[in-house]
Amino acid sequence: MVLNDLPASGTWTLTRSPGAVITSGTGTSATISGLASGTYTYTVFNGSCTSVASSSVTITSPDKTWNGSISEDWNTAANWTPSGVPTSSNCVTIPDVPLLPFPIISGTNFVAYANNLTVLSSGILTVKSSNTIIVTDFVDVDLSGGTLIFENTASLVQINNVATKANSGFIDYQRITAARPTDYTYWSSPVTPMTFEELYPSGGTFYSYETTSAGEDWSPFDAGTDMVAGKGYIANQGAEVPSGIPPPPGLLDVTFVGVPNNGHYEINGIFADKSYLLGNPYPSALDADEFLAANAAVLNGTLYFWTHNTQIGIGVSDPGTGLYAYSGDDYATYNASGGVGAAPPDLNTSTGSAPSGNAGNNNSIPSGKIASGQGFFASSKTSLSGTKIVFDNTMRVGVNGITGNNSQFFKTKNPNKSSKTIEKNRVWLNLTNTQGAFKQTLVGYITDATNEYDDRFDGESFDGNEFVDFYSVNQDKNLTIQGRALPFDENDEVPLGFRTTINGTFAINIDQADGLLTNQAVFIEDKLTNEVFDLKSGNYTFNTVAGTFNDRFVLKYSNKTLGAETFDSLEKTVLVSNKNKQIKINSSVEMINMVTVFDLLGRQIYQKANVNSNELSISNLVLNHQIVMVKTVLQNGETVTKKIIY
Repeated sequence: MVLNDLPASGTWTLTRSPGAVITSGTGTSATISGLASGTYTYTVFNGSCTSVASSSVTITSPDKTWNGSISEDWNTAANWTPSGVPTSSNCVTIPDVPLLPFPIISGTNFVAYANNLTVLSSGILTVKSSNTIIVTDFVDVDLSGGTLIFENTASLVQINNVATKANSGFIDYQRITAARPTDYTYWSSPVTPMTFEELYPSGGTFYSYETTSAGEDWSPFDAGTDMVAGKGYIANQGAEVPSGIPPPPGLLDVTFVGVPNNGHYEINGIFADKSYLLGNPYPSALDADEFLAANAAVLNGTLYFWTHNTQIGIGVSDPGTGLYAYSGDDYATYNASGGVGAAPPDLNTSTGSAPSGNAGNNNSIPSGKIASGQGFFASSKTSLSGTKIVFDNTMRVGVNGITGNNSQFFKTKNPNKSSKTIEKNRVWLNLTNTQGAFKQTLVGYITDATNEYDDRFDGESFDGNEFVDFYSVNQDKNLTIQGRALPFDENDEVPLGFRTTINGTFAINIDQADGLLTNQAVFIEDKLTNEVFDLKSGNYTFNTVAGTFNDRFVLKYSNKTLGAETFDSLEKTVLVSNKNKQIKINSSVEMINMVTVFDLLGRQIYQKANVNSNELSISNLVLNHQIVMVKTVLQNGETVTKKIIY
């Protein structure tokens, strides 16, 4: 405490209420240190003259020590000495108090604070699921018996990259996810040291993903080797399935035990145009947007999260015909345009719902908040402006105004936040069949996006689904997410493509839409059948054979390609007939450029290019009695498709 403006003559006395004299002195100012917390008064004496009113000051200690006198609730003032719930200015100590309840941070998304946190021998602090403690500086847990527990989805957030004292002692950090014994989960350790021997004490199979200048591939990982902060790894429980059919998911409950990771981490030696298996290094969620912004010179702007929504039939040539017959193995994706899920909400287990307490773990659209312990894939740019990938405390949820939570875990592949308003107008489309096949794609009209390829807004398909893929096409790239330029133009058209190993009937539908597209008409044009369908009215159903089709569908927002009169006129100028198994095409106005014949599954039966005539006859097609589609392309670019019985 500093006393200033004291009289030039006379003495002063410092007294702590209720009356104990602490010290006295002379002079116009004085500094007194080492005072305990409490209320003090000082009085000035000058001979027989005494100051009329004492000046007073209250000194509050920065320390907060748990006393547990009322309950186990962290947020009860009387449980602390001095009284009051800790703030970010307080040095918090959890002592050894075996006869009192130990503190618990509980509630729903409750946030506790400390400047630094010390857990002494035999002290215990538990942070319940969904809750957070934000520590400005360091965490110190006594290795002789102090315990700091973080239940599934709880968070430890630290502000300072370089603390006055490094973290010491071990925390217990729990993660629970839905998994079959055969499933691979993509992990990253939030603590150091940590090995798979400790994480999977019953054993399993473990891999890292190693990338060099010459190539990249999975590599067996020694279960006794420490995991590296910021790197991703995959693991399963190594169980065999004698019947060949994976069992339903159960709960995989693991606990990371080690010193909590904090501060700045780097993955060095990055090579151009490669894939990297990375991971959140912190015991709190990581903001994907901040991570991508900080690494924009090195990484393309899309992250991939393995979901492993395995359904029955995996690994067999004919997956069968029942519901959930097809594998849902796939990557959920995220970039600045938004996220794309890998399974519909009710298809992530064989029962049609998620295991109790884990709803949505693997069927959600990524939120952009990467959970603690989560591994993910990213790809490096073709042309690099750096050779390292960085992680920093400024990317953590709970720092610098970054909001979100630590709950969205996928099994699986100091930048300041901009004040600029980001406009997003998006539509999510699903490709499905009645047997459980699923693939989702996103097209959005986003601030700063262009109609060219932008690695920040456009994400290529990782094509992790064995049976189907569905995407938009731009500059010969298959995009699971495509960001397009503003302002939105209802005349814009986006080609859609798909790949399937399955013959049969599929449907395309809108999963959700936001922004301007909430109330905007959305159509799909089928160039094979010459149909334009309003997706806001329901699902578009079509038949297909196995193969890759990048020119069949177009996403549109207006059905004004041809006016009714123009279309009718064009239809009348092109006549298609069949007599005695001979198809005749006659165009009365425009010469014919090309004719293609398909069956109703989309298989090409016949094609003739460079016709350069107003007439064409087709005979000797080897077909049973069936309906076929005759697609005629005129030299002016117009197309007419007609159905006939052959």
